[in-house]
Amino acid sequence: MKKEKYLKLIITAIFISGILLTYAVNRYVASEIEKNMMLEATQMETSYGKYDYYINVFAEIESYFDKLKADENFEQPKKQKEAAASEFQRWEMELRDLYRNIVAGLSDSEAKALETEQNEWKKQRDADALDAVSRLRGSNDNTEYIKSQAESTKIRAYELLERYKELLGKK
Repeated sequence: MKKEKYLKLIITAIFISGILLTYAVNRYVASEIEKNMMLEATQMETSYGKYDYYINVFAEIESYFDKLKADENFEQPKKQKEAAASEFQRWEMELRDLYRNIVAGLSDSEAKALETEQNEWKKQRDADALDAVSRLRGSNDNTEYIKSQAESTKIRAYELLERYKELLGKK
């Protein structure tokens, strides 16, 4: 009888230990899942924060150069050339930064495809700029070339921003 009592006690202890162990494992797994979800949410928020950053920066760039072009002194060829060069550099800088962020979220094959697409776009941008110059022969050929590059780069930046938004939606 004592053996049966001890056996029941041992079985009960094992059963309770199993329940407690299962509970502890479930709590641990739940906390790990919660940590991962919070990490993903933070990463998503950071990524969308970058998207919002680009939206704001693009708007600031456009606003700045619109105001500059509205200035009464803007008609001077030297000012136009300086503004065009500055605008092109600014859009190019943001485009490169955005491109790097997009590539970071792509597979190797997708990144390679985007790189090829980007190189083709650059060739087309430069060809379009030459075409703009040939249509407007005059003293401001170089300025027209740079203006065309700036406009093409701005358009490409917005195109890549849409791709970035799509990429964020997949995460």
